[in-house]
Amino acid sequence: MEHPLVGHPKKGDLAFLRVYKFKMAKQLMLLGYSYEEGSVVLEFMALCSHKNFYRDLKKTL
Repeated sequence: MEHPLVGHPKKGDLAFLRVYKFKMAKQLMLLGYSYEEGSVVLEFMALCSHKNFYRDLKKTL
């Protein structure tokens, strides 16, 4: 919440999404979330490994 813009904004179909990449148990993980400027709300979208992250996220949204 202190740094809501830490994730990288996506383009195209996923323009509403920001993605933060980090390592957990030696595996690259992606955290997908949305943030509205001027609002205190962070909406969690997805957390999983990089493999098929974007494809699976598009299917569920």
